[in-house]
Amino acid sequence: MNLLIAILFFIIFLEGTILPFDLVLVILITRSFIVQEKSNYYLAFFFGLLASLLLGYPQGLLSLIYLFSVQISHIIKSTNLAAYWIAVLPLTFFCLLIEQFILQLLNISNFNLILIIIPTILVLPVYFIVRIWEERFIVSKDIKLKMGK
Repeated sequence: MNLLIAILFFIIFLEGTILPFDLVLVILITRSFIVQEKSNYYLAFFFGLLASLLLGYPQGLLSLIYLFSVQISHIIKSTNLAAYWIAVLPLTFFCLLIEQFILQLLNISNFNLILIIIPTILVLPVYFIVRIWEERFIVSKDIKLKMGK
């Protein structure tokens, strides 16, 4: 979890300076699609506040968008669509589209389809990286080690 927080910090600062698209939202959606934990909501809220601060958006706007996206991915994960990994593509496209519409509605930025398509393409490599990381390197709480007789 600490490494994920460090990576998200690095990406949020890159997003504030170089990256024109929302890669933090893509990582949060893919992680919440893979792992259903309460910590996904905390990550979404905190990094939404930090992104709003760094990008100059109204405070809490990106937190609400990130929380909404995590909640939608948790809902879709509980349905039968979660069996297919390809379901993360339309989910990410929908969440990024909602984000762009909200930002355009509040006159913060103009609608740009490229800022939706590029992260939607990047969601598959991010999904597989996060999935490999969560399956291989994070110890599950269900596994207990028996010591002695």
